Amino acid sequence: MTKTVSWASLMEASTGMTIRVQSEESYAHAGRLMKQQKFPLAEFSTSTLASMVEAQDEFALKDGGPWMPAAVWSASFGSTGFLVRGDSGIITPKDLKPGMKMAVSRKTEGMMRMYLSLLAWANLKESDMLWLETGDTPSAVRAVVDGRAHFVMCPPTGEYVYEAVAAPESARFIDLNSQKDPEGAIRFQNVGLMYGFAPIRNGPKQVQGTWSVSGPRLYWSYYESDADVIYNMAKWLDENYDKYKDRFDSNIWMTQEILIDGLAESFVPFHPGLVRYLKEKGIWNADYEKRDKYNYDLVKTYVDAYPKAVATAEAQGINVTPTNQKWIEFWENYKAQNKIVTLRKHPSINVTAPVTYSPGYQQPVPEPTPSPTPSPTLPPVPSDVPIQVVSTANLKVGSTNANIVVKTTPGAEVTIKLELPGTGTISAYPSDKKKTAGADGTVSWTWTISERGRKGEATFTFTATKDGKEGVLVYKAQFE
Repeated sequence: MTKTVSWASLMEASTGMTIRVQSEESYAHAGRLMKQQKFPLAEFSTSTLASMVEAQDEFALKDGGPWMPAAVWSASFGSTGFLVRGDSGIITPKDLKPGMKMAVSRKTEGMMRMYLSLLAWANLKESDMLWLETGDTPSAVRAVVDGRAHFVMCPPTGEYVYEAVAAPESARFIDLNSQKDPEGAIRFQNVGLMYGFAPIRNGPKQVQGTWSVSGPRLYWSYYESDADVIYNMAKWLDENYDKYKDRFDSNIWMTQEILIDGLAESFVPFHPGLVRYLKEKGIWNADYEKRDKYNYDLVKTYVDAYPKAVATAEAQGINVTPTNQKWIEFWENYKAQNKIVTLRKHPSINVTAPVTYSPGYQQPVPEPTPSPTPSPTLPPVPSDVPIQVVSTANLKVGSTNANIVVKTTPGAEVTIKLELPGTGTISAYPSDKKKTAGADGTVSWTWTISERGRKGEATFTFTATKDGKEGVLVYKAQFE
């Protein structure tokens, strides 16, 4: 919001326009407002805009979903990467190892895509890692700073990054240099279709120059907004750059050159008002004309398909809300059945991205269990520490007081491992993994189950040890 005010206040003073700048923390609500044509201008990352148009996860609202955006002007050159502590041995994705803990604000599909892309670069799976869900990005960054997690995805410009770099252990970003490891970068992009790589150009000086997921970030309007307003806005921003470029750090990227870079790779059509200005400047050519039509037709397939999908789903008694898994599955399968092209970045203005179709809802495929390998005869290992589940309570998605109690030998150390339903992901919760049994032999854990988690069968593994002896209990329970 402060960034937009930095130049909008000058525009208002010099043109006599009345400009209102409003902050909206919810991307889902912001997308709904743009679809309803309540605001003529907004700033989103390309990946967030793609999630809106594709109606992924939280954007799959009945009164939200796809809308026709249009490019207006460059906003900044954005970067997002993976922050680690300065004393971490993690330099590149190749340094990631199974069992490391990833801090994440919320495990939504849009948020997870970047993490899963990184794991693809490192040849790791989601189930190889531990997860710490914190609720917001600043808390996730603090988890890395204080050693509760190994890394976190975040932009380099957040205040929390400046604080992390200033901490005694300092902080830096994992190097995503696609030129040094092109094969790893390709694996990353096969998962994250909206991502490109470049050195960080903003944020603390200590992190600048490290390669991350980087690219132009644009201002968008809805396609039907007043072409004269957008034309005059683009013209003013171009001609008055020197007046506002130093009023906010990222304003230095609000140039015609960054705009052209952004238009070359974006899947979004260009606003008619911007097209008028580019023609006036002599920039518009046949390549832009072709790309603009392609992008418009591409996005229109989503805009046209969504209301049909909503009507069909409701006719089948499916409640259209992002929290209803049946609706999410229906919409994803609808896109696949109708061969709707997946959104992704274009390599350049005259090279269109490969056409790939929405794959539909992907049920997690369990990894095959390897056949046991005969072991040599060894002396028997003591395994006579008894352990059993005494009770469970509130094992429900969204519960804030899920509870499980086990009983074992008094004084035994007991560890818990929870494999979540569907994905087999090892949960970061309960966070207190190891406890000591009391005088009555009982151990109890209470934790929160994410409201975005899956229902189904979860697997608990308890290991009790005392005096060199060990007992293991595998317990399965239904998350409702």
